[in-house]
Parts: sequence; C-alpha cells; structure tokens
Amino acid sequence: MTEKQWRSPITRRAQANASDRNPIATERGIVARWQAPRDLLSGLDTQQEPHETFVKRAAIWREHREGRISIEEASRRSALVDKPASSGPVGMRGQGGGPGQPRPPAPRPRATRSAPGDSRQYSNPMATTAARDDRLTPQAKALLQVIRARVGKGYETICTKGGLAGAISRSTRSIARYLRDLERCGYLKTSIRRDGRGYHLGLVLTITEKVLPFFAETKGLARWLGDSVFGRGFMPFATQTLGGASWPASATRTDLFSVQGMTNLSSNNQTRNDSYLENSNGQRIIAGSGQYPPD
Repeated sequence: MTEKQWRSPITRRAQANASDRNPIATERGIVARWQAPRDLLSGLDTQQEPHETFVKRAAIWREHREGRISIEEASRRSALVDKPASSGPVGMRGQGGGPGQPRPPAPRPRATRSAPGDSRQYSNPMATTAARDDRLTPQAKALLQVIRARVGKGYETICTKGGLAGAISRSTRSIARYLRDLERCGYLKTSIRRDGRGYHLGLVLTITEKVLPFFAETKGLARWLGDSVFGRGFMPFATQTLGGASWPASATRTDLFSVQGMTNLSSNNQTRNDSYLENSNGQRIIAGSGQYPPD
C-alpha cells in the first residue's frame, strides 16, 4: 500500500501501529495523562466582572455596614435579590413583597346578566323598617323579603341555607352572613331543626314584630286606633274648626290636625277629570245618563 492511499499523516500511522503492538502501554499512557495535575483556573478569564446578584448584595450589606439600614432590613433585601420579577398578570402581592395570586376575572356588567324567571311567589304586607336600615346590605334586605314571602300568613318557615342561596343566586357563606346580620338587628330569630336522633334537618326562621306591618302588632294597632285623627274627624280640606270657628291665618297644617309624621292631602294631588267618565273620543259624559255635561 503506497503513501497516497493513507488518509492520516505518518505520525498518526506510527502511533496506531505502536498501539496495535502494545495495547497495555497505550492504556497506561492515557491514564497517566488524566492523573497529571492540571491548573483549574488556567482557562478562567481574570478580567470577568462579578455577577449582578453579588453586586446587589454587596451594595446592600455595604449600606448596613455604614449604618443606613438595620440587619433585619439587610437580610430581607438580600433574600429578595434571587427572586425573579413577576412577568405575569398583576395580582395581589403575597407575603414578603413577592408576586401573589393573579386577580380574579372581572365580572360581566350587571346589565348583561340574565333576568330572573317568572314567579308566583309574592310577599305579604311588611314594614319598611328593614328597607331603611343602613346597617343591612341590599342583599340582606332582599333575603328578608324572600323570607317574608315564604312565611306567608304565619310567623316562621323551615328552610336550608342552600335553598335560600339558590333563591337569590348567592353562596351559602353569604346567606349565613345575611342571616347573622338580620338576627343581630332584630328582624329574625333562627334555630336549628333536629330530628329524634339529633340530626340537623335545616333552619327554622321566625320573623319578629319589626318585619310585620304596624296593624299586625297589637300595641301598634291599639295606638293607631286610639289616635286623635279618628276622634276629631279627619278633614284634610277643612277651613274651620269642629266648633265652626275659622282657623287663624298663622295656623299651620300641623296645628290644624295635630298629626306628627303624617302626609296631609293636597288639592294638587286631586283631579276633576275622571278617566272612567270619558268615552272613546275623550269626551266627558254624565254617569248613568249618557249625556254630555255643558261646557
């Protein structure tokens, strides 16, 4: 075989022939080369800059050494150096100033929500005291109206928190909070319904006298019947006293009827045009005669 047929140089060819003749010596040479001491820092660039984390921590502890910050503050800042910056959605910050859980999605606009289904449930007369109570939330007032409708002509109803939650589309935790507010303000009395073995079957809700209208309460009805309005004869447009004397010019409406907190009737709220006494063309007729009154 000629020299032109070899792809490797002559030195490589000689080494290959030597390894073929003495493979043990070749293996010993390889092991000796790996066991020879090497300089691990020989390939290190001496001009390399320190890591940015080291620079930041060095600056923090330099401030502590100079007395600008305490050791607790320096430790807290040093621990926050390794934490990556939050690149996700902006959320509530967790403990230690780090990124927290993302905020929940914004609810859809109230006007685009679905309308409630048709219902035959209606509420009996109830006082407006709870509606004017600023201590209650609007949802608690709506729940009280639903409970009043469930009570009907009685005073109590049996239900569960899950049933009330489905009625007004709220969670059971919210229902429990509304019931506590209503009971604390004196509109409800709650108790647990149990069977013979002591298992809980639901809630017994009892409405108080503050929910019922004033005429449903015995004391309120007696106070209303004994009011001076019925004793004197209520005359909203009277210009004279019961004895026939004219009212003085300086008299006010409160002096006329001695009724506090009562809305007096006014002639501005009355009309002489009765729609039931008009025909299809809008002309007035005399009731029972079919004749048109003179202009």
